[in-house]
Amino acid sequence: MITSPSHVSLSGLSPQALSLSGRVRTRRPLPYVRSVRRAHNNNKARWTLPSSEFQSLRGGGGLSKRRTCCASSSGDQSQPYGVPYQFPLYGELDPANQFREIAFTSETSGRPMFTVAGFGSLLSEKSARTTFPDLENFAVAQIRGYRRVFAHRAPIFYERGIASRETREESSLSCEPTDDPESTLTVTCFDVPWSEEAVAAFVEREHEFRFNGVPYMPLKGQGTLMGTLFGVGGISRPTPGMAVLCTRYSDEEYKSVRCRGDASEFERRYGRHGVTTIWDDPVIGSEEFILPCRTYLRHCVLASQKIGNAAKDSFLDDTYLADRTTKLRIYLSRNPTILFEQPPEELAERYGG
Repeated sequence: MITSPSHVSLSGLSPQALSLSGRVRTRRPLPYVRSVRRAHNNNKARWTLPSSEFQSLRGGGGLSKRRTCCASSSGDQSQPYGVPYQFPLYGELDPANQFREIAFTSETSGRPMFTVAGFGSLLSEKSARTTFPDLENFAVAQIRGYRRVFAHRAPIFYERGIASRETREESSLSCEPTDDPESTLTVTCFDVPWSEEAVAAFVEREHEFRFNGVPYMPLKGQGTLMGTLFGVGGISRPTPGMAVLCTRYSDEEYKSVRCRGDASEFERRYGRHGVTTIWDDPVIGSEEFILPCRTYLRHCVLASQKIGNAAKDSFLDDTYLADRTTKLRIYLSRNPTILFEQPPEELAERYGG
C-alpha cells in the first residue's frame, strides 16, 4: 500500500516533507517506471515503461510496447541549474511491493534497478557495498524537506557492543520531515540491481525504518574534475530522480507492521538487549535525551569528509540531536575526543569511514 506523505505522523512537524519547492503536488503513482533523461529538443523529464521482462516483475503483462510519458515543466530557475523536472511523490513505500513504485530500467544494461539514498553509514561506499556489492553510480545528491536526527536505537549497536546504556550514547540516525520544505540534505545516491533478494537485504539492514520514496536532485557546482580535486565535493548525480529514504517510524507501527504483531520478533531484535522503545523514547525533548553512538558517529563524519565539503558541511549542519535543537557541529565542538577514538579492533574496517 502506498500512502500520502500527509500520513507521516510526527508531532510538531509539517507533513510537506516531500515537496520539492512547495508547488509540486502529491500525485497518484504513475503506471510506468521512470527512466530519467534530459530530452535535448524540448527539455522535458521523461518516464519510460519497463521492458517486457520487467513488466512481469510488476505483475503487468498487459502492455507489449515500450512507451514514454513526458511531464513538462515551466523551467523554474529556483531548481538546481534551472533544470525543470517533476516527479510523482510516492510517500511511504510498502516493502511487500519490493519498491516497484520507484524501480526503473537501466538505460545502459537494460536491467531493473532501484535507487537508495544514503545519509549515515551509507555515505560510505565501502559500507554500502557490504549489503549491495553490485551497486552502481555511487554519487552525491540533494533532497529537500528533511533533516537527520540522532533519535532512535539500532539493535546492531548492542550486538556489536558499541552502544552505551550508561551514558545514553546509543542512538542512530534517521531522516524526518522538517517545517521548512526548502531545507536540504546532501546525501549519497546509488543504484542497485532490483531483485526480491536485494530488497529483502535492504529491509533487513534497515528493519526499524519507514521507507519513503523521495525526489533527489543534482548538486549545483558538483561533479567537475576541478571541484573534486579542490574539495568542493564528490561527483554528483547528473540528473534528478527518485530514491528510497529511511525515515522516522514509531514503536506502534514498527511492532504491528514490520514485526507483524509478533512480540517474539521484537524481543529477538530489541528486548534481549533490555530495550523497550526504539522511536518513542519518553525522555526525548528533555535534558536527558539519548545521544549518538560514538563509534557510529565518528564513522559517519569520516565518510562525509571523504566525499567532499558539501557532504561534510551538510552532515555537520543539517544533523540534530534528539532535542531537535542542537546541531551536530555544536555537539562535536563540545565533545571533540569522539573523532579521535578508535573503534574496537574487530570493527576498525567496518567503522573506519
